[in-house]
Amino acid sequence: MTMPAKITDHAAQAVGNLLSQFRNSARLQELISIFSAEIQSLENLFHELYDECTLDTAVGVQLDIEGKIVGWPRMGLSDDDYRAMIKVAIVINQTHGDAVTATYIISQIVGAPVHYRWSGMAHCSFEWEKSAHSSADIQTLIQSILDKILAAGVSAHCVEGITDSFRFDNGPGFDQGKLGKLIAQIGD
Repeated sequence: MTMPAKITDHAAQAVGNLLSQFRNSARLQELISIFSAEIQSLENLFHELYDECTLDTAVGVQLDIEGKIVGWPRMGLSDDDYRAMIKVAIVINQTHGDAVTATYIISQIVGAPVHYRWSGMAHCSFEWEKSAHSSADIQTLIQSILDKILAAGVSAHCVEGITDSFRFDNGPGFDQGKLGKLIAQIGD
């Protein structure tokens, strides 16, 4: 829902809408200005309420209400982390269990790009790299989300790698060290 544009000059508009025969009446203009000031106060209040209660700007109790709506408890999270989890919960509530959406959800939680790979008809693996391992709570959270959103009969597991660890693909591997450099020279 988009909030209508804020009107900041109700008094001027109201006086400007007077019929020509009443425009010269100072008392009528004053009376209209008094009523319009109250309308302006209401307009300002409604916009302030709207601004404070949207997901992107809500804090504290307002954010707790948003979390309750989507079915996600605060779990001691800060406002910024809770806001991010509420956005993830919205996606979880609307997903049809596809791997692309699951990949997005996991990447929002771990804060790293996630890739998925299907092996067989009903098994999917999700892989990502970070500078440090995720906590057991985060791993449990991810697994419970996958169990909730993936289709019945589809199993999944997560593989978390540490950046700059030894590996064969594109990390520091056999081409490091004295022996590796000698072998690399022989191959050239």
